[in-house]
Amino acid sequence: TIAGSPTLSGALTISNSSTALTFDNSNAHTDNTTSHTRLTSTSATGQVPLDLFIGGTLRGRWRADYIGNLSWAANGGNHEFYVGGDYPNGVTALAIKPNQDVVIGGGIVGSGSSTANSRLHVISNSATTNAVTTILTLDSTTTGVSASGIGSGILFRAEDSVGATENTVQLSGFLTTVTNGAEASAYTISTR
Repeated sequence: TIAGSPTLSGALTISNSSTALTFDNSNAHTDNTTSHTRLTSTSATGQVPLDLFIGGTLRGRWRADYIGNLSWAANGGNHEFYVGGDYPNGVTALAIKPNQDVVIGGGIVGSGSSTANSRLHVISNSATTNAVTTILTLDSTTTGVSASGIGSGILFRAEDSVGATENTVQLSGFLTTVTNGAEASAYTISTR
C-alpha cells in the first residue's frame, strides 16, 4: 500500500500471477475536475499511449496526442461500447468492426435531435426560410470510368409471411449522360 502522492521515476513494473486485482487507485473526491489518474508527456509535441496486452499480444491502445486527438485502437477485434454492464450482461450499443462497418445495436439514431421518434431522425435547423435544405446526400463513385447509368439508390424491404426479407421499392437517381459539363440525369421508382 502506497499512500499520499509519491513520485516514482524510471520504469515501474507490477507483476501479479494471481487473478486478483493488481492495481487499485482509490480516491474519495467527488468533483469532475480533479484528475484521478494522470499520464503525462513532457514534450510539446508528445503523445501518451496506454497499451493493453493479453497473453503477451497488444490487443488495444488508447492514445492522446499533442493536438488533442483521442485514438482507440483495437488489434484484431471490434470496438464495442456496452450499456447496462460489461459483457456478457451488457448490451452492445455500438460496434465498429475491423472492416470499418458500424453496427448500432437496436437503438434510435438522432442527428440534431435529442428526441428522435424513428430509427433515423435527422433535423437541420438553420436560418434558411425560402429554399430547400439538403438533409441527406448519397454519392456513387467508381474506381473505373463512369458510364451512363451510374447512380445512387434507396432500397425499401419488408418481411413476408415466412420471415424472408423481400425488396418492395427501389428509388434510383442516375446519370444518363456522364460527359463532364453536359451531364443529364433521370430517376426511377421501381416496385416488385
